[in-house]
Amino acid sequence: MARPHGSKNAKTKDWESFGKEMIEGGLPRLNQILENCDDETFLKTYIQLLEFFKPKMKRIEQTGTVQETVVRVIRE
Repeated sequence: MARPHGSKNAKTKDWESFGKEMIEGGLPRLNQILENCDDETFLKTYIQLLEFFKPKMKRIEQTGTVQETVVRVIRE
């Protein structure tokens, strides 16, 4: 029998459980380590960890000429 649409399979449930254990078990130790390291190490580590939660945005650079687009709203 197939599982209901939208339900999670066993592998997904296992990974979510593992992730929860890693976060709950590791965060207190990580905080302790970060509190005791020097500023340079803290910033380097913090920025690397931050990218897992908020990825860097890709830089977009404008080259050449800029063209304007005019949008006109006509009310009836």
